[in-house]
Amino acid sequence: MLLFFVFNQGTANPNSKQEAPKPQNVVVAKYDGVSPPNPALPKEIPPPGGKCTLLWPGFQLLASPGGSRFFFLFSVPFQLQTQELRENSILVYRLIAPNCVAWEKHAWRDLITRFFETPIEKVGFYRDEKGTKLFIDFLYKDAKATIRPKISNLNFMNYYLLILEFPK
Repeated sequence: MLLFFVFNQGTANPNSKQEAPKPQNVVVAKYDGVSPPNPALPKEIPPPGGKCTLLWPGFQLLASPGGSRFFFLFSVPFQLQTQELRENSILVYRLIAPNCVAWEKHAWRDLITRFFETPIEKVGFYRDEKGTKLFIDFLYKDAKATIRPKISNLNFMNYYLLILEFPK
């Protein structure tokens, strides 16, 4: 049996993929994200009030002097509880929101921050076994970390905005 291979003359490497031509004069819209204190809210979120609901979690790096901020937009104010969980090489700083739920459309997605200059690897969202509490867990990159967030809140366009800031 004989096999013949025919190569296209003029192609330096027959195994290389043809590159698509690069578009010219493409306008790239800048995305500033959703970050406080910008008064622009996502258009699709439910109105304020009603049952306590986490509507929009977010993350941003801070300019000078640096650091990072995590923010959580809730439909109504609530009494925040905190807890520190430590086991072997794992450290979790937990926020507990009693009688709160997370908006199914957006607020259950983890915030993955391991590639940014913040002590937090990721933020996860969970319900307790009875479904009466919302947990927001901050997983530290280093279990030996001693940095704890500065926690603040404010009324933001009739919503409740919870902010946690970590120094650089």
